[in-house]
Amino acid sequence: MSESKPAGAADNPARMRDTQYRDSSKLARRANIHKYGSAKIGWFDWIAQEARLPADAEVLDVGCGPGWMWTAGGFPHGLSLTLTDFSKGMVREAVPRVAGLGRYRAVEGRVADAAALPFADQSFDAVLACHMLYHVPDPGRAIDEMIRVLRPGGIVAITTNGSDNMSEMYALAHAAWGGSAIDPGGAGFGIEAAETALKARLAEVQVATYLDQLRVTDGEDIVAVLTSYPPGEDAGEAQIETLQALIAARMAEHGGVFPIHKRQGLVRGRKAGQWAAAKATNYVSSG
Repeated sequence: MSESKPAGAADNPARMRDTQYRDSSKLARRANIHKYGSAKIGWFDWIAQEARLPADAEVLDVGCGPGWMWTAGGFPHGLSLTLTDFSKGMVREAVPRVAGLGRYRAVEGRVADAAALPFADQSFDAVLACHMLYHVPDPGRAIDEMIRVLRPGGIVAITTNGSDNMSEMYALAHAAWGGSAIDPGGAGFGIEAAETALKARLAEVQVATYLDQLRVTDGEDIVAVLTSYPPGEDAGEAQIETLQALIAARMAEHGGVFPIHKRQGLVRGRKAGQWAAAKATNYVSSG
């Protein structure tokens, strides 16, 4: 996923599951803003490039959401995927979407708690957690679980936001109704926290940064993002009008465009030990 954490998500994950992530509708409102990006490579293709998954790997996706990421063309087509999420609705969407592509060796889905993964030790060659650990009350425990189910030599890859990600947009929310003035996901478990957590547990930890600039031409797309999660989803008419006026003023200053800077990242590490020779050398990168 590529979106920002609704405030309070880690405080009550079950409530978030049943309200924010019952299905992909609110997530889609937040994801829609990224259509204004100008980066040479799309976010999901960039993840595929930086994760560098072995071509025949058995991969666990923790917090798969609706499975949008796996539609990217850059992932090896021979992967065996296990898609998990705390939300039954997300798994229900993700599995047919990804399996229907016909490019992966196997696609399975399972409802799972990231802090208590229902898999045996050393079950996977790679584990990905993309833009979801800031939803977990104890990210360190979730990472320990990811490493537990990982085979020796296997890969952990985590994506998240920088604390300054899309700061221009969050400043508007703060001015309109007192929401967070910075990206709540980046503040809760951002790139730096992910790097620290993996360096304490894994070898060969590397950080890659994804920069982009959105040039938003329809201010209502910003309104849709900021009113898709608390406290914005409870904003009154006057507060929304204040937000719209702030957006209009900024767009007037920039010739009808609202510029928003993105800073996201992927932190990748390797578990101690060695793969079988074939898996250690047989990997595909789109970079």
